[in-house]
Amino acid sequence: MENLISVLGGQTILNQCFGASSLNNQFCSLLFARDEFGLFPSPALISAGVNFAKQTSRGIDFDLTYRKRFANGHRLDLRGIATYTLERTNFTDPTDPAHGDRQLGELGDPVFSGTLITGYGIGPFDLRYTLRYIGSMTDWDWEDTHSFKPGCTDAGCPPFNPDIADRINTGSVWYSDVRLNFTVKDRYQMYLGVDNLFDRMPPLRLTGAGAGSGIYSNIGRFFYAGVIVDLK
Repeated sequence: MENLISVLGGQTILNQCFGASSLNNQFCSLLFARDEFGLFPSPALISAGVNFAKQTSRGIDFDLTYRKRFANGHRLDLRGIATYTLERTNFTDPTDPAHGDRQLGELGDPVFSGTLITGYGIGPFDLRYTLRYIGSMTDWDWEDTHSFKPGCTDAGCPPFNPDIADRINTGSVWYSDVRLNFTVKDRYQMYLGVDNLFDRMPPLRLTGAGAGSGIYSNIGRFFYAGVIVDLK
């Protein structure tokens, strides 16, 4: 995508302002300096639309389904959905289009994520188990802790701040969900289930809310039940 206009978060605007080769850029124009007493004005920063040079994204989506009906009437359903991202980079400075800001691998943009849904039915009962996977990501800007190439030499640029913290990556996260359905005469369906069966919380220091961190569940183990009635 070229000539992309997008609204950026406050921290991203700060990073882009002071990370640019010159403070005379479109991001710094959204910031307002302290007054003579050292106080910030209101607002101190405007989270507004910014004209990117371009954004690149490449990847592969997988969606595989298998269904089997046995002679005794039992039912087996399998479905796997996965995304493998090869590239996701913002080129944020229209005046320097070769200078990239890698998003892939940063919080909210895992290289690999996927879901496996397994269902087994016997008569009016259907049991479904869902296993979700989110790959490990860095808690910080990619360029802080990893070498990167866009806008650098062919060998790449070294990390800006490799010792920024003891923990750099979030680690991979797994979620398990279970649901049981009971159908009565094709008109009524009762169900109960548990999401996040093993009460997996977001990785340490993350809230599970807001940009990036919102990829994780912050509710914990969640029970639910209900009834569906077909009025036709």
